[in-house]
Amino acid sequence: MNKEKKKEESGETGLPSVRKLLAKFENSHPQPPMPANQVVNKVVKQTIKEDHRNMATVQTEKRGLEMTGSVEPLQSPPLVSTNKKSDAGSGDEKAGKAKWDPQMFVRSLYNLPVLDEPANLEEDGPVSLDSSSSCPSIEGYMEKLPAGRKRPTMWNSWKKHYFVARNGVLHIYNNKSQTELLEKLELFGGQVDFMDSNMLGLEDRKGQYVVVRCASHKATQEWESALSFHTQESYSKTFISPLPVPREIKVMSNIVVVDLGGASIRAGIGGPSPYLPMLFFPSLMAVNPDNQHEKFFGFDVLKAEVRSRFVIHSPLLPAKSIDKYSVDLVALCGLLLKVFQDLRVDPKKCELQLSVPRNFNAKTKLAIAALLFDEFEVRAVNMGHQSVFTLHSYNTNTGVVVDIGERMDVVPIVSGYKVQSGLSRSTTGGMELCGHMRHALLGRNYSLTSFLDTFMVRQVVERLCYLARNFDAEYDTYGGEEKAVNLSQGSKISTVTLGTERFQITEGIFKPELWGLDQAGVHVLVKKAISECSLDVRKEVSQSIYLGGGLTLIPGFKHRLEVELAKILPVRPRVHASPYRYHAAYLGACAHAISPAYDCSKITRTQWIEGKADVAASWVL
Repeated sequence: MNKEKKKEESGETGLPSVRKLLAKFENSHPQPPMPANQVVNKVVKQTIKEDHRNMATVQTEKRGLEMTGSVEPLQSPPLVSTNKKSDAGSGDEKAGKAKWDPQMFVRSLYNLPVLDEPANLEEDGPVSLDSSSSCPSIEGYMEKLPAGRKRPTMWNSWKKHYFVARNGVLHIYNNKSQTELLEKLELFGGQVDFMDSNMLGLEDRKGQYVVVRCASHKATQEWESALSFHTQESYSKTFISPLPVPREIKVMSNIVVVDLGGASIRAGIGGPSPYLPMLFFPSLMAVNPDNQHEKFFGFDVLKAEVRSRFVIHSPLLPAKSIDKYSVDLVALCGLLLKVFQDLRVDPKKCELQLSVPRNFNAKTKLAIAALLFDEFEVRAVNMGHQSVFTLHSYNTNTGVVVDIGERMDVVPIVSGYKVQSGLSRSTTGGMELCGHMRHALLGRNYSLTSFLDTFMVRQVVERLCYLARNFDAEYDTYGGEEKAVNLSQGSKISTVTLGTERFQITEGIFKPELWGLDQAGVHVLVKKAISECSLDVRKEVSQSIYLGGGLTLIPGFKHRLEVELAKILPVRPRVHASPYRYHAAYLGACAHAISPAYDCSKITRTQWIEGKADVAASWVL
């Protein structure tokens, strides 16, 4: 108790205040935390003694705010409750400084796709999401040579196995009972060769080649006809397709999945299958310069009375002022508290699956573990990197992950293990792209330089920009046509028109010298990742390149990456782009939370209290 008093007297922000906020989850009816130095009038004090809904209504009427939807999630209070609306704030509104309310505009950038409708895909070509498409299944006995062999020898002879082709995958069993699975070939995107009267050559999507022999010529024709349907490029089996969130709470588990992105937070409750996030909001924090204990998070930052008096920043973005291996624990505490409140779950009864955007050193991992176990008192915690979870969202454990959001990570993974020598991480990503787009807009007399204008620049990038298949040819054949986009009504700029900037700005992803950066393009980094893998898996890795992150949604990115890689690789590359790759890290974290590997890597609170938890070994980022 003496230590806590000393911390409070010293004015430290952070952990001691968490216990007061977590009191709302006790058995008794909680009251929202109120600081000692805050002056609250008698009307609000009497209202606090009533139920929580009346309190929210009075506070809403007092602040003069309007509800933004018919169904609003639980409002999360800041680390310290807000003061009354000051006269200066109302004066600013009268002066016209807060005429444009950006909340609806920013919320439009954080809309989740409707799963009842087909996903809206870009120019990279259609992706079949119909898992029940008519594809003939066939099974029976065939003889097989070892993988990579095209002719039998004394040591590599024919062996009889039972083959089952179903939904684009060829399963090879020891016998008809199908009890022991020997091998599995993903045929979709592969090829079937008719080698002889009774021999077939099968190449799966990863480049593995297998020769099989049928009992007769007629059986060979039947197998060739059936397997040809399975080789049609339907990539719906290569990625996780999330299901709608069930309405029954009994179906959900006690695992809370949180993806801490540089620009956004995704969170939800795990279940028997991966779902899209229940919460999706910007990772923003507003701090009162006069009272460092007073903070807001998420969409609450965009309120007019908060923007007028608070300093806004993104605590999870890479910054020059902090160590890249550390994290702001106060901001992390506030963001996690908002997640628990909006999900309406008790952290003491939940396990936590964290997906983090960058590496943390051992000291930071211990600090995060202490925050979660000692303050939130969660039952168990597991932490993983976004790039690894992105690979999980594609149902595989081998490939090159190209994760480009606010950062850019190119990570080669073979059989679940990272190839450290081929790993490339850079802060070049969405921030760099928006910065150069802002300069291009200034050249067209569009001044979008404030913090809130960043969201308008982001919308311009998402709705107008694309990547040319051939930049030089696109620039030479450009006919001068321009395209406009309508932004939010009430803003200082309602329409933005761009010409060659639509593909000139995005070209810096493959040619960083256009952005004034001395580093390699993303295709060169992918080649480096493949070259650092062992020779026996390079062909498989070259055909297993997986995209993740919001920047890969730019139209033409998938095709351009394949074209650039085809020029510098000895084999034909294959890039896989899930229509849900914007949430790939979150979906992969949900899939990992229901897998047996989660129980092996998580740390329980009992282990933490007994001192048996090895944080550095369990959480390898």
